[in-house]
Amino acid sequence: MKQKLLTLLSLLCLCVTGAGADDTTLFYDNADFKAQPNLESYTATGGTLTLGNTSGTDKFSSENGSTYVATVPDDMKGYYESKYYIWKSGKSAHYIQLTLSGTETFQAGDIVKICCYRGWNICTDNAGLNVVGNCTATTDSKSNMEVVDCVLPANFEKTNTLYLKRSVGSGTGFAAVKVVRPSNKTVTSTTLTGININGSAWDITGLSNNAATITDEYAGPPTVDFIYVDNYDDNTSSSDKTESIVAEKNGENYKATSTVLEDNVTISFTNVSNVLFSMTEPTGPTTELAKQASENLVATFSAGGSAIVYNGKSQAAVMVDGNGVNLAGSGNSYFKASFTSPLAEGDVIDCSNHDGTFYISNTNDKKNSQTMPYTIESGSNLIGKKAVFVQKNGASTFTWLTITRPKVIETQAFAGIKKGDVTLTEETDYNVSEGVITLTDAHKALLAPTDIKLINHITYDDATEEDKDVDVTFAENGEFFEGTATIGAATYTVKVPVDNTTPLLTLSATAGAINLNSYTPTGTVKVTVTGVNLENGTFNAPTAEGVEVTPATVEITDGSLNQEFTITSTATTAASTELVFAYTGAESKTYTLTYSKTAKRDVAQTDVTEATTWDWSKAGSNSIELKASTSPTNADEFLMAALPEVNNDENFNSQALKVVCQFPTRGSSNYFQGNSVKFNTTVPGKLDVTFSNTGGSRPYRYLRVNGIMTEFKSGDGTMVNATAIAVPAGEVVIDFYIPDATDPQEREQDVVGTTMCRISKIVFTPLSDDNVDVVKVTDVNYATYVTTANIDFTKTVGVKAYKVTSVNPTIQYEEVTEAPTGTPLLIAAESASYILQAADPTYVPAEVTDNLLKAADNTVGDGQTIYVLGKKDDKAVWGLLTSGNTLSAGKAYLVIDGSNNAPFYSIEIGDGETTRINLNANDNLNFDQNAPLYNLSGQRVSDSYKGIVIVNGKKVVIK
Repeated sequence: MKQKLLTLLSLLCLCVTGAGADDTTLFYDNADFKAQPNLESYTATGGTLTLGNTSGTDKFSSENGSTYVATVPDDMKGYYESKYYIWKSGKSAHYIQLTLSGTETFQAGDIVKICCYRGWNICTDNAGLNVVGNCTATTDSKSNMEVVDCVLPANFEKTNTLYLKRSVGSGTGFAAVKVVRPSNKTVTSTTLTGININGSAWDITGLSNNAATITDEYAGPPTVDFIYVDNYDDNTSSSDKTESIVAEKNGENYKATSTVLEDNVTISFTNVSNVLFSMTEPTGPTTELAKQASENLVATFSAGGSAIVYNGKSQAAVMVDGNGVNLAGSGNSYFKASFTSPLAEGDVIDCSNHDGTFYISNTNDKKNSQTMPYTIESGSNLIGKKAVFVQKNGASTFTWLTITRPKVIETQAFAGIKKGDVTLTEETDYNVSEGVITLTDAHKALLAPTDIKLINHITYDDATEEDKDVDVTFAENGEFFEGTATIGAATYTVKVPVDNTTPLLTLSATAGAINLNSYTPTGTVKVTVTGVNLENGTFNAPTAEGVEVTPATVEITDGSLNQEFTITSTATTAASTELVFAYTGAESKTYTLTYSKTAKRDVAQTDVTEATTWDWSKAGSNSIELKASTSPTNADEFLMAALPEVNNDENFNSQALKVVCQFPTRGSSNYFQGNSVKFNTTVPGKLDVTFSNTGGSRPYRYLRVNGIMTEFKSGDGTMVNATAIAVPAGEVVIDFYIPDATDPQEREQDVVGTTMCRISKIVFTPLSDDNVDVVKVTDVNYATYVTTANIDFTKTVGVKAYKVTSVNPTIQYEEVTEAPTGTPLLIAAESASYILQAADPTYVPAEVTDNLLKAADNTVGDGQTIYVLGKKDDKAVWGLLTSGNTLSAGKAYLVIDGSNNAPFYSIEIGDGETTRINLNANDNLNFDQNAPLYNLSGQRVSDSYKGIVIVNGKKVVIK
């Protein structure tokens, strides 16, 4: 280390007398402990240190890192490759054994000094049963360990062995242990042997008059280490001792004075700066720093420090360029700033990049992520360090980096009063008496003032001065508006005379704007009018064309006004209106309102009657484009034609389309994005919809039409073409559903809920009465039907068709996907009325064979074998068609021959598409009014039958 010459007068030996001689070191774990942390035992100074219970996995663990033992005193530190080591105890059975060599023994009064975190017991047995002392640190931090002393008690019995065991329930650790015996020698003199300033050694040759003045630049208050030895009455001397003194403010300078040395050696400093480190011109070392990437690249910056940029890569890469220091080279790249003064709580680290966070630490371990500027907090592991590492987190590049220490306020004093930006003159504008500042009548106010400030004159520890404004908040108190403000330790009361005569009106704002569009068809602004010293009476709100102001009138009864008025735009065109708020005797106030009205409210929705295409793809005609700078929310519903912000192609037919959306169109891909699309049609038809989800691959989004889930789904952002979807006349709603979250890859009827999707195109094609049928299903979702055209059931949404293939022993069904004209079928549908789309005239479906269903032609039931569709207990059933009843043409029926026919058969089409025959003689079906009678075997009987019969689903005894 370079030595500096400390000149002036010479004072080499300073003598004092008194107690406090060096203690005797009985035991000290020296550097061997740090260098070989995995040893189970080794020879320490004065004895042997042994680790107990180290077999297998039950071992002491070791850690290294300069952050972990920062509080270890110099005389207890051991060094190994510039790193410190600690042992941790993670098991209750662990112990550390200290054994003195020779015949020496530990005795009462000896001091056991342990550098540790958490707590350790001192015992005379390795089981921890005989505790003779406890060393408990106040910290749980490995990075901020403490040296804890424990004095062996007076009843301590001499022994040459001590055991250290943890005293807490979790792991503990220590970096050093030392046992000393206090000495009773007397100090006869003290010799100053050297001085270090901020870690730099100074040559004390020539020092005299006990003082020196240093004019070098220092960052923050310098730290002075006075190095000395004690001379004892037995003609021995201590080793070098150090007294560290942080220089304190002394007028315009700083000084550090020894308190150990009787003659109080003093070092004075000038030109002390609060800047610890400053890198303001990174372009200077650019070339040198960028030459190599595989080594530490070093450069010196101004003022007072050096910096290292490390790339962390084996190949060359620019870490410092025209943009500054770039930390994006690799995961372990860093910038290291070193300086001469240690960091302290409250120091501020700042850099040019405030768009993200950096890791700020005293090692390159990516800890302590902070947004700049960062103020070092209490307990930070940066405190006491002379270097910081900066690594990339969210940010990567900076052009300057500074570390400053905030100045300390030494004095604060009242230095005047301001009104706005004008500094007032004492006696002319105000008077001060015993902490009360009273403004003259020239500054009387109608309302509580908001522009009065006191001037606080501040003197800092670096002799700089500054004036700061102190706000005062006023409230009316009799003849004055009064407020208080504190400067330093003094509190001042400020009084401003109240003007009780001049009428005054004020506005909370002098201008406002209402900008309405199709998404916000109405809008208001609010303004508060206050007044003082007014005549009592009616205050009339202003009126103007295109706006409405409420309330229209306000009654003034106490000479004051404080009223909020709501201004609503009623105009249909953009304009600017001046609203004049006026009252007798007071100066009027003008509020300027600018408003626009662009929403078209007179557009009515039309019905679709012919083929229509709504195309967002902009490929040609029938397209739409959003021109507005804002968009609706995903819950807004509006008629597309009512949007003047939307540029419609003349063929788009926007008057028929309502949307609930976030974007009528979006992005360069051009699509509608929202929750639903609605239109009205006077004729049935079919839909083709081109859609996708909003970009994610999961979950699938299914297309729904009029509340019925289709088979069409989108699993990613790719557009899907959903074709030939039949819709009835009336309102048609197109929306999208997320499937059941328990099985997101399969279509489920149980769904999570509606979701936004993207639509590129919708095509509606009308279908005439010649090629559609309307099937009325029951409220339990079944109907029978005889096809009137060739039908492709895969083109119908929410409808399935079935034939009956067997009735004995169970009724069995089989789904039909196509059928020619005249085919009787059982229909299952999800709505009470549904359109079945006829197939193309050129389409010839396969015949439906093995079908036991028959087409009715005004069929008359014989009461024995014909079963028709009915309902019982809210379930669909096949019920017996009794004599005299007729089944209309176009319906289907089922013949079940047998001697033991039931009054009805339940319909239960499950995964196997079969039903069971259920004979439930006690159930009431009520297909007709004839109330037939059945015996317990299910055979129909006449009313002359005697015994138990079934009538209307109940057992009845006929005698």
